[in-house]
Amino acid sequence: MKPFEPPKWVNITEAKGFCENMGYKVTGVATVEESKWIWKKVKVLLPGKRYHSFYIDGVRTKNCSLTRCNKFEFSDGYTVIDDAVLSSTNADLSISYNGIPENCLGVVDMGTAQTINDVRCDSTNKNVGVVCGYKLY
Repeated sequence: MKPFEPPKWVNITEAKGFCENMGYKVTGVATVEESKWIWKKVKVLLPGKRYHSFYIDGVRTKNCSLTRCNKFEFSDGYTVIDDAVLSSTNADLSISYNGIPENCLGVVDMGTAQTINDVRCDSTNKNVGVVCGYKLY
């Protein structure tokens, strides 16, 4: 897996296309160690930039969007997530920000030990990258 900065801000659909054009997928994060590894790479790419996200696989389920829960669907075909990845010690899952839904996942430097944040799925100046990867056999 590797974090990439596309040439422009992307939404989740464009992020998926960016990875697929290189033969990869937007990759999910299975362990806290993986998210911390990506987080360190993001901090090198964007030193001092807080709340700029690199999409990872995971979209909040439709039922959770309505009932404000934190269950996510993974489309990469290989992510089996460890419960600790989305625990409050590693993830800040607020469901929305200023009334705008945040139903996608991103690795983000929030200035805390947390590495994952729920982020908007549409294009914004804070969605600046994507983590692409493939299944290891």
